[in-house]
Amino acid sequence: VKGQGMKGQLVDVSDGYARNFLLAKKLAVLATPENVNTMKQQEKAKKAQQAAEKAEAEALAAVLPENDGFEKVELEELPESVIAVYRDLDGEGYVAMLSVKGYDSSKPMSVAVGFTSEGEITECKVISAQGETSGIGSKVTLPEFLGQFENKNENLDGVDAISGATISSSAFIEAVKESFDAIEAAKEVGN
Repeated sequence: VKGQGMKGQLVDVSDGYARNFLLAKKLAVLATPENVNTMKQQEKAKKAQQAAEKAEAEALAAVLPENDGFEKVELEELPESVIAVYRDLDGEGYVAMLSVKGYDSSKPMSVAVGFTSEGEITECKVISAQGETSGIGSKVTLPEFLGQFENKNENLDGVDAISGATISSSAFIEAVKESFDAIEAAKEVGN
């Protein structure tokens, strides 16, 4: 409401203004404990969504640094682990966003994989790995593991799972293999 506050903001107004205008026109709700709690939860969810979007944008730029921005490629069907595919606006490459079910499949890893236009991996970046065991499964986030994927094609020759973290690292490798199919499908959409 102009001059009073923004959506989601808690403001004090006179009883008459609230009752006769704001509430009557459904421009506001009473600041009951329940409504205040709901507003706080919505704000928390909004901040979490914004943080996730920021992390995804940073990951896109990290795995394909020489880019002019990205557009999402709409594909009819995606492999199980692939949640989205983006194309670099200047045609230099693609990025597959993956949801990898590692050790704790209820908290999948979020991963970005960059590809050249020729289909070789530029880089892999783990955005989040909350479900992975600290010190064991979380090794999939280390440069020693992620670096194996650089400049690889769909064969992934020379990429090895991590001893002691085979569930997480094997799931990661399989998800990256699936992403090659999604990138090939995205290339077809672009032609």
